[in-house]
Amino acid sequence: MSSDPVYVPSVPVPGGHSGVNTRRYGNDFEKPIPTLTGLTGSARDGSDLDLFDEIHWQVLLDSYLAEERKKVDFWRAKVNRSMISGGVVALVVALCAMESYKLLLPGGGSFLRITLLPDSPIAIRLNSLWFYSLIIALSTMLFGIQASQWLREYDTYHGLHPREALSVYEMRSKAFRNWRVPEFISLLPILVLISILLFLVGLVDFLWATNKVAALIAFLAYAMMGISTSYSTLKIFI
Repeated sequence: MSSDPVYVPSVPVPGGHSGVNTRRYGNDFEKPIPTLTGLTGSARDGSDLDLFDEIHWQVLLDSYLAEERKKVDFWRAKVNRSMISGGVVALVVALCAMESYKLLLPGGGSFLRITLLPDSPIAIRLNSLWFYSLIIALSTMLFGIQASQWLREYDTYHGLHPREALSVYEMRSKAFRNWRVPEFISLLPILVLISILLFLVGLVDFLWATNKVAALIAFLAYAMMGISTSYSTLKIFI
């Protein structure tokens, strides 16, 4: 019989003691692979080796997936929060844009049309800012749906032998890093902030054209919010 070691989990078995082999499987698996020495009797024949082999790969797979699923849960929570925030922003901006776009129409009247001249620079700026904000908010929701699908597929290993599932895990893990999926997910909250920023800039611009006192008050509140948000964000990198 070959003298090569049998790679099985370090779990109690009849007539032997467990050891650890530090041989690495692939480039990403730096954890030691458990082995079993001192097997006797039926543990040396083929009836038990298949069982030990399956248990070994299952133990190794579970050790990696336990850590990876914590990351997946964190990413999934971030995606869900971004999608909810993007949906709220899109709803608010859409309601405002339903009125602001009338400034660009040749006819029809509204409060905005009475306040501002049609086709004026303020009307063009206002609609540009608010529609850009709406597009970014809706894009955030679209990207969030895509990211949710990726995470669902990334965390699915049903119907695979543990050894095959471990190979699939390695392939998916490399693909996630190569395609920078974590960075892509981290970009979603930033897109929501950009959407809010564009909407508030358009709001202050509109108030400045209608009432400068109201615009100054809104600008001060906006500046305080921007400073606090920027400070809390920069503290992460300092």
